[in-house]
Amino acid sequence: MWSVFKRNAIKVYNKNIRIPTCIDISKQVKHALQNNLPIVALESTIITHGMPYPKNLMCAQEVESVVRENGATPATIAILGGRIKVGLSTSQLTELADTEKKKPIKTSRRDFGYVLANKLNGGTTVAGTLIVAKEVGIEVFGTGGLGGVHRDAAVTFDISADLIELGNSPVAVVSSGVKSILDIPKTLEYLETQGVFVATFGKDKAFPAFYCRTSNCDAPYNVTSAFEAANIIRNHFNLGLKSGLLFAVPVLEEFAMDPQKMDKIIEQALLSANKKDISGKEITPYLLSEISKITQGSSLETNIALIKNNAKVATNIAVELTKLKRESNGNTRVPGKYVSTDIGNKPRSVLKRLWDKLRRRKSILAEERRELMATGGGPPKPPASRQPEFDNLIPHLNFETNVDDDFEGINLKNNAQGTSALKKPHVYKENDGLNELKKARLQLIKREEAQMEELHMIRMKEAQYRREAAKFLMMQEEKKK
Repeated sequence: MWSVFKRNAIKVYNKNIRIPTCIDISKQVKHALQNNLPIVALESTIITHGMPYPKNLMCAQEVESVVRENGATPATIAILGGRIKVGLSTSQLTELADTEKKKPIKTSRRDFGYVLANKLNGGTTVAGTLIVAKEVGIEVFGTGGLGGVHRDAAVTFDISADLIELGNSPVAVVSSGVKSILDIPKTLEYLETQGVFVATFGKDKAFPAFYCRTSNCDAPYNVTSAFEAANIIRNHFNLGLKSGLLFAVPVLEEFAMDPQKMDKIIEQALLSANKKDISGKEITPYLLSEISKITQGSSLETNIALIKNNAKVATNIAVELTKLKRESNGNTRVPGKYVSTDIGNKPRSVLKRLWDKLRRRKSILAEERRELMATGGGPPKPPASRQPEFDNLIPHLNFETNVDDDFEGINLKNNAQGTSALKKPHVYKENDGLNELKKARLQLIKREEAQMEELHMIRMKEAQYRREAAKFLMMQEEKKK
């Protein structure tokens, strides 16, 4: 039994995250997930639709380097050949960035099924990246800018799915606010409706506008350090809230653009988009490209600078969050699909003893349940030691049972010692023993429910012991190295 336990321990520990079969996780990211190391998720729409080749490839590699240099594992999320990838190799990044060879699809929640079914390449938006990060258990996500409410949303109803997804994903997003091309006041109102925590990261509450350091709007909160942000994230997750958090980081001053000039440039780009009748998910990539042309590439340089800075801030937050998790035994969330909780360091002998005791008790419960099932929940002649409720009835009755849910259809045969009231089948009086049968049956049902509850608790303990054993084996392997 112990050998079976040992063989399956690691498998069960990994299954606790419940990763969908369509997701492939790189070795580096998997190692970080299993060992509670800091990870930063990165989106891929920036690569596929945000910048021209080879600038996009250089930017993606530089951002990943920033994450590594600051102590975390980068997890760029994308779709290649109909498979969701969490963590990309250099060759995979190159394949994704070279959009001329195989044009990727901008992938949000609605697009996943189509892209996967047709084995296409896809760049995940903020919404798409949030979905995958939530599934695999990544808690911090660094990006350039969040989508939001478009300026003409009253007419077009164009509101980014990023906002809805952030309202339903317990992930902390670090960005330079929302893109300047959007209606920022309405976007902040929508985030409040979705229950998303919003704070600026820096000296004040001035909410940034992507290319510009301020949007003339204030965020509800302000944090000044990575530790403060991580502490907020930990308490948010511990409460079991399903909404996300947004930390808005202003672009560095040397790369910031003038707000008044940017407004004129954006108006010019919007006018161009209206003339060409561009809308839907094509509008944002077109506007960013048009703004880059008008600014002669300076907006693109600002874009790259702010993405790298956001990745650095996200990494610092992820590192601090990991420290807080270690202080609380790895549990930053309520028990669920994301985290293996309460993993101890029990010796192998203790684990084996607990496992054997658990299996014995489970076997006893299974045998008792089989007895109940074989007799329909009410055995005709139960042993006195097991069913004392029947002791007073057995000397008087010899019966065959066909018990329905409403306790009708019980056929009784006369017995020499039985009472006269039981001479006719299907005819009962108030105190003929039927009430006693009903009470006994109800007690059996309650007993069965109690056994099911105990079996459930045993299964929970089984999973816990397996996780503990997995952790123990992994620690032993680490010591050998």
